[in-house]
Amino acid sequence: MLIGSKDLYLYALNAKTGAREWRNKLPDYEKYSGIYSSPAYADGAVFYAGKNGILYSASVKSGGRNWAVRFESAVYSSPVIKDGTLYISSYNRTLYSIDAKTGKIQWRKNLGNNLAYATPSVTSDKLYMGFKSGHLKVFNRKDGTETADYKFPDEINSTAAIGANGFIYVGCDDGGLYAVDTKSGAVAWKYMTEGSLQSSPAVLDKAVYIGSEDGSIYAFEAR
Repeated sequence: MLIGSKDLYLYALNAKTGAREWRNKLPDYEKYSGIYSSPAYADGAVFYAGKNGILYSASVKSGGRNWAVRFESAVYSSPVIKDGTLYISSYNRTLYSIDAKTGKIQWRKNLGNNLAYATPSVTSDKLYMGFKSGHLKVFNRKDGTETADYKFPDEINSTAAIGANGFIYVGCDDGGLYAVDTKSGAVAWKYMTEGSLQSSPAVLDKAVYIGSEDGSIYAFEAR
């Protein structure tokens, strides 16, 4: 089990016992740093970033560092990996594509005034990313070209969930869960909860689940 903390450390814990196996400290001042996002794992490596603006790759067994790449600002968004490529955004409104083995930046995309705390959702050829501006934007995985833009009534602070048949599920600060048909660009259905949606929806076994600040967890048919 891997978890980052505001105390500057990334911890590796034994999933059965909870015993600490190792920990890595961010080389920065406590006042200005900490880890606010979740790590990603693939092929024996863990990838994590901190408020110090550095993305790290380390051995999941020992914590030994493989590489580090410095961005131009803090990182609050979690990295996501697919097919050997990492995707992550930074606080200075930039989306990055990074080679997971070497740490080399493959491309970067200026996001304009769109700030993201959410993690990109990845398909075979696209990235879906929600922003505090209320936009859900779609990018080409190969070069970061923007291919679509959906506007919602309020901020999007959680990660969208990708379902079957071209549907994507978006939680919004207005309390609504929106099911978007990406083939047509239309909202197929929505459900308004009684609280803001800060948690990310999850799709499992033809159902979509989400928790609301109204204190409830909801389950819907994923269609």
